[in-house]
Amino acid sequence: MILFLFIYYLIGNLGFYFLAQRLFKEKRLAYIAFILLMFSSMGAALFQQMQIFFLFTAGVWFFYFLVGFAQTMEKKYFLGITFSSMVLVTTYMPFHFLTIFLIFILFFSIFYLKEFGRILKRSGGFISKNKILTIFCTMR
Repeated sequence: MILFLFIYYLIGNLGFYFLAQRLFKEKRLAYIAFILLMFSSMGAALFQQMQIFFLFTAGVWFFYFLVGFAQTMEKKYFLGITFSSMVLVTTYMPFHFLTIFLIFILFFSIFYLKEFGRILKRSGGFISKNKILTIFCTMR
C-alpha cells in the first residue's frame, strides 16, 4: 500500500511539474517548483492522510488539462479533463475539490474577466465542432 501511495504521489508531482511548466513557460521555474513540492511537508503526510494524495494527484492533473485546454482547445486536453474528473469523483472527498474548483473559477473570472469570456466563447466553439466527443465525455 505504501509503495502504491508513493508512486501515486510521484505521479502527482509529475503533474505539478507539467502544470508549472505550462503556467510559467520556463523549464527552470517548473523544475524549481517541482523540487519545492517534492521536499515539502506534503510527502510526510503520506503515512497519515492517504485521502489527500488521491485528491491532490487527480486535482493537479485536472488543472493541468484545464489550463492546456484553455490555451490550445485540443481534444487530448478535453479527454484529460474528463478522465481526471472521473478519478476525482471516485475519491473520498470530491466536494473538497469542487470547492477548490469553484473558488478558482470565481477568482479567475473576477481578475481575468475578458480572458474568461474568450475562453468560454472558444469552449463553446469547441463543443459545437466536437459534438460526438462532448456527448461521449458527458456520458461517463
